[in-house]
Amino acid sequence: MTTQLIKERSQDTDKQNRSRIAELEGSLSRVDVELGDWLRELRRRNPGYARLKYPAPVTLAETQRLLDDKTVLLSIRWVNQHRFCSLSAAMAFRFIACPRKKWIAESVHKLLAAITDKNRSGPGRNIVI
Repeated sequence: MTTQLIKERSQDTDKQNRSRIAELEGSLSRVDVELGDWLRELRRRNPGYARLKYPAPVTLAETQRLLDDKTVLLSIRWVNQHRFCSLSAAMAFRFIACPRKKWIAESVHKLLAAITDKNRSGPGRNIVI
């Protein structure tokens, strides 16, 4: 179904079958609702299995509680040819678009240098990328 929708939407605008697109989007929406209902029922009936097989995403606050003052989590995501970086620490969060690979490498090296610099103070120091 998703493949059919992608195929239909990838055609030139004047060649797209609008009614078929609406039908496919409606079907996907219904399937999404059914899946949500099924997952809620699974979590109600067997919460241990549901947590193992379908874990809930971790929130930023939960992530930050897991990080001590000497730990930083760097995450890089690619979305449609664009890179996005997030930097999470116990008391801070930053999300930015990464313009190029070289920038990422330079920033990681700066971050590692700042983290391993024994002459700087601990958790209160500012690391700017």
